[in-house]
Parts: sequence; C-alpha cells; structure tokens
Amino acid sequence: MGVLSLSRTCLRRPCWLESAYSVSSALLASDEHQVFDVLPVLNNNNTAVVEKSVVPCQEVSDQETCKLFAFVATVVKTLNLGEVKKVKFVQAVRYNGYAHSFHAFKMIMEVFAVAGIENNVQILLRDIVSYYGEVDLDVLGLSQSLIDSPDTAGVLSSLLSVLIKVLAEKQLMENAVGVFLQAKENKVEPHIFSCNFLLKCLMESKRYELFVDVFDQLRNSGPCPNVHTYTILLNFYRNSDLEVDIVRALMEVLDEMQKFGLTPTAVTYSTVVHALCKVGFVESALEYVRDLRNNNCFFNSYCYNAIIRGFCQQGEVDEALKLLEEMRSAGISPDIYSYSILIHGFCQKGEFEKCDDLWKEMAHWNVQPNIVTYSSRVSGLCKVGLVDLYLENFHDKGDHDFEYDLTYYNILIDGCLMTGKLDNANDLLEEMTMNGLTPKPFTFNRLIHGFYKEGHLKEALKVFEMMRESLVAPNVFSCNVIADIYCREGHLVEALKFIDEMQNLGIVLDSHTYYVIIKWLCHNGMSEKAWEVLPVMFKKNVFPDVAHYNIIMDGFAKQSKAMVALKLYRRMLEVGLAPDMFTYTVLINIFASKGKMDKACSLLKEMIGKGISPDKIAYTSMIAGFCKIGDMGAADVLYQEMLRNGHIPDVVTYTCLIEGLCKMNRLDMADRLFEEMEQHECLPNVVTYTVLIAGHKKVGHNGVADKLYAQMAQKCISPDYIAYNTYKKGYS
Repeated sequence: MGVLSLSRTCLRRPCWLESAYSVSSALLASDEHQVFDVLPVLNNNNTAVVEKSVVPCQEVSDQETCKLFAFVATVVKTLNLGEVKKVKFVQAVRYNGYAHSFHAFKMIMEVFAVAGIENNVQILLRDIVSYYGEVDLDVLGLSQSLIDSPDTAGVLSSLLSVLIKVLAEKQLMENAVGVFLQAKENKVEPHIFSCNFLLKCLMESKRYELFVDVFDQLRNSGPCPNVHTYTILLNFYRNSDLEVDIVRALMEVLDEMQKFGLTPTAVTYSTVVHALCKVGFVESALEYVRDLRNNNCFFNSYCYNAIIRGFCQQGEVDEALKLLEEMRSAGISPDIYSYSILIHGFCQKGEFEKCDDLWKEMAHWNVQPNIVTYSSRVSGLCKVGLVDLYLENFHDKGDHDFEYDLTYYNILIDGCLMTGKLDNANDLLEEMTMNGLTPKPFTFNRLIHGFYKEGHLKEALKVFEMMRESLVAPNVFSCNVIADIYCREGHLVEALKFIDEMQNLGIVLDSHTYYVIIKWLCHNGMSEKAWEVLPVMFKKNVFPDVAHYNIIMDGFAKQSKAMVALKLYRRMLEVGLAPDMFTYTVLINIFASKGKMDKACSLLKEMIGKGISPDKIAYTSMIAGFCKIGDMGAADVLYQEMLRNGHIPDVVTYTCLIEGLCKMNRLDMADRLFEEMEQHECLPNVVTYTVLIAGHKKVGHNGVADKLYAQMAQKCISPDYIAYNTYKKGYS
C-alpha cells in the first residue's frame, strides 16, 4: 500500500494535527473537524462522481489512513516540496481514492499559497492536470471542485490563477480560458499576472479570437489590465496577421493606457517601434522615438535597433548608420546588436570597407563582437566570392572567447561551395564533427551535391558515409544523389541494394529515386529491366508518374522495339496518366521513323488540340518523317511553322532537310539551307557534310564535293568511315 492512505475516521479525531502543526499551518486549526465534509459521496460501486466523470475508488484501511496523515502533516509543518515530489497524484489516487487524494493535495496547495510559494502550487497542479489527462477527465471538473470546496484559507483566487497558468503552458487553451470564465462566473477574480500569461500564450499559439475574448473580459469586468497586459496587446497587433490598421490600433492602445493612468515601460515603447518597422513605417518609428526623447520618456537601445534594422531592410544602410551617433547623443550606447545589424546590411550591399570601419569602431568603444557579428561579416564575404579573405584567419581565435557554432560553419561551408572550394568545405565539415558539433542534414546534402555536380563521385560517397557515422539520418535528397552516383559508376545492382537499405531505415523515398534507376537502366539498353521497376514502385506505395513511363518508352523506341513501347503507352493510359509533350514526341518519332506519317500527323493534331505545344524535337521528328517519304512540301510547311513558333532549328533539323532535298536532287535548295545554317551559327557536323557530299556526288558535282570535303578538314571535323567512303566511292 502507498504512503497516502487516509480515511474520514482518522481525520475527524480532534487531535489529528496537534503534534504536527506549525505557525504556517495554523490556518487549518479553526475548522479541523470539517476538513473532509465536502468529500464526494461514494456510490454502491465504490466510485466517486466528480463533475459527471466517474473516478474509481478503493477501500482504505486505518493503517493507510495514518500514513496519509503523516504525509500531510509533514508537508504542512515543513513546507518541504521534496516530500510532495516523493508521491505522484496518480499514486495517491491508486492507494487512497480520488476524493481523499484531491483534498489532501488541495490542503497542501492552500498552505503553499498562504506562504506565497506559488511555484510549489504550480508543480502540484501540473501533476493533477496530468492525471486528468491520463484518465480523460474534463479539467473544468477540477476547477469546479476547487470552487465548490470551502475556501478556508482565502486562497481560491490563487489556486485558480495558478491552474490557468498550468493549462496555458500545456497549450490547453480552451480549458485555460474555460477556467478563467468559470472563475469570473463564480465571482472569483484571477490574478492579473495569470491573465497576462494566458494572453501571451494565446497570442503565441495564434488563438486570436480567444485572445480578443479574454482581453475584452479583462477590460469590461476585471481584473484591471496593467502595463504588461497592454504591452502584450501591442505585441498581439505586431505579430498577428489580422487585417487591421496597425498604426491606428497601436495609437488607440497607448491612448487607453494614458486614460487609465498607466505609464508605458521601455518594453512597451520598443514593442510599438518594432510594430511600426514591421509594417514599413520606419520613418514614423524614428519620429516616435524622437518624440519620446523630447518628452524625457525612458527607452533603450531596442528601439533604435529596430529602426536600424528597418532602414537596412529597405536598403537605406547609410540612414541606419547615422543613428549610431543619435543614440550616443541620447545617452544610449550602441550595443553589439546595433553593430551586427549594420555590418550585415553593409555586407549585403558589398560595402566591405564600411564593414571594416564599423569593426574598428566596435573595438574603439570596447564592444565585443559575437558569433552573429562574425557570421554576418563572413556571410557577406562568401556571397561575393571573397571567402579566401576569411579562411586565412579562420582559426585565429585570439580576439574572442566563444566557439564557432553550427550557423558559422554552415556559412563558411556555403561560401566554399559557392567558390568551388570543395576540399575546404570538406575540411570544415570534418572539423565540425571533431569539435563535437553535429552538422545538420542540409550541410551534408549541400556538400554531397557539390561534389556530385563537379563529378567527384567518390568524395560525395565519403561525405555520405560521414553523415551516417554522425548518426544524421539521410533524407530523400541525399539518397537520390547517392543512387545516381552508383548508376553513373555503372553499379546498378548496388544502387538497388542501396534503395532497399534506405527504405529499411525508414526513409520514405520518392518517385525521383526510382526515376534515377530507370533512367540509367534505359541508358544502358536495359529497358526491360526498367519496366520491371514499375511494379516494385507500386508495392512500395510509390506511384510512377508520366515521366517514368516516358523514359522507358523512349528506351524501347531507341532499341527499335516500337510495339513494346506502344504496349507500355496503353498501360500508362489504363492507370489514368495523361500523356504530356514528351510522350507525344516519343510516339511521333516512333511512327515517323517508320514512315507512318498519317498516324504521326494524327498524334500532332491531338497534341495541339489538348493545348500542348510541340517542341523542337517533335517538329524535327515530323520533318524527318516527311523527308524520308519524299514529301518535301509537307516538310517545308512544318519547318516554317517551327520558325513561327519560335523554335530554332538545330543541326539535326537542318541535316534532315538537306538529306531530303538531296534525295530529290534539289541541290540548290540544299546548298542554301547549308549556308543558312552557318548564318544562324548552327555548325554542321560530319553527318551534314556526308549527306551533302553524297548529294553532289550523285549528280556529278565532284568539284563541289571536293570543296566540301576539304572544308571539313579546315573546320577540324574529322570524317568518319561513312563520310570517307561516300567521298571516295560516290553516292550509294
């Protein structure tokens, strides 16, 4: 049995606390016979009804009763919270029932409240509220029990006030407001300090309607708002996203404070200034501060710092700089935040000479830079590619007494990555881990991606291993990069094993992860294997999109497996995916390459009808198809349409047209297109020269063919076997 056993029989003995009472507990003596007269009546099932919630109770022996007597007496006598902490409320209920436990704890809370030790009351109420949460009881039943119990010590207001704070800090906002309203309905006025705390929590949790309701209650029926209450209201207008005239609202609050004779504090003034700057009224904020100064109102550096930040955010760093002297003339010394904001502002604009001047000025006024100041300076240098200037002195820590933090290292690493100094970035990452700092996943990912972009795949893998050794969980971004690295290295099996391993670690991979695998399988001529990945995705609840089908269809098309590609296309439609531009381009190319231009044209019309504009590749495929069947008129129509739609032909487009014209013996037009290529700075390749040489050879223009062949050498285009054979043997 527990130490909190208690019965009414024991507590009704007149001498029950005579040996334990001290001065601090004398308030209990006047009504010692009625301490538990308000206990809930047990029903036949040995349960107590508490605000319509049924709480299990238990028969309690006289022996257990005496243990609870000793416990309560000890706490009341010594006011020792340590004794209370030995037993949780849930334990007390388990051994003594809810009713006895509640009244024992209430008695102890009353004693602490009379003694002015509200922190101890708060600890006890937290425990009771936690119990209510565990057994799913309505917390308003707890407050009603406090209200219904005799207020022998006159501390009910204190108990309810602390309960409001406990509920607010636990983010039980509706319950906290409910207790507040319950207290007022029973003519119990909570302390304004608890009301202020409730308002603050409501504001921070964005419960704006409840905030307004509570403040209106305070304004209309008390407790009377104090300076802190109005300061919270000002913060509410500053931080909320309500569509109100903030400037007007701020002034109305200040007028109301003046009406009730409340003198704003420095915090109140700084809140107003911050709010004005937040909505862009920086000049108005400065005028307000100057009015405060002229009226001898007390304010501090926070006001000026907010204005300095406001000017810097608007790009007016020179105006912000002028405020340092104004601060000194007002008897306010610029602090580290004043300088940090300015240094950051000038760094953002690339004015590093002024940053250096401010750095020297800080030293002159004995203002020690902090990590934020250093970070601002380094960030500016990194953004303009001058990270070298700081890396040289990075390890010179003689002028400050703090350690570099994660933010500082991240800025330096970003600077190294921006300037391509991957080795420096890697060294910094290793130094972070040696100094006991655990880099964020973002830092690892940036470095992995940096090595990946530069083609340093082994280094990227090393960083990934360092990430895992640091017990930093990889995310889907880093997994996608590593999977792609394995594929680039030709290790497709390892890539698939890696994906399974990451999923076993609980990392939810996305469709792009599988797209990487599919892409490289198709790239290596294994489109069948790529198709097998799709059902694997479905089993993993990762659904392929049109891009996955497109790349596999394209792979089959390049392997001359048009029928398989079309089968996959039908499968894609069956799963409800709509074709996109790439899909239509692949299909058009399949039919055009086989000379089935009627189907290719039908697809082109369908594509345009769905509002999908053909791209350069689609037009080129159509042009190549018409050239192949000798319909140069249709090819030219598409070529002109391609130009009108803003698509610039590439070497493939020109080569297709030139080959088609050569087959039709229209060498004059082929030569004009060849010249047009060079005018549009589209350089012909070995295939272009080969088809044009073949065309001229075919009609006996051997001299022109000789010039073209010589021109290839002049332009450093090496003829391949086909070009050489065509030149030597003529058109075949």
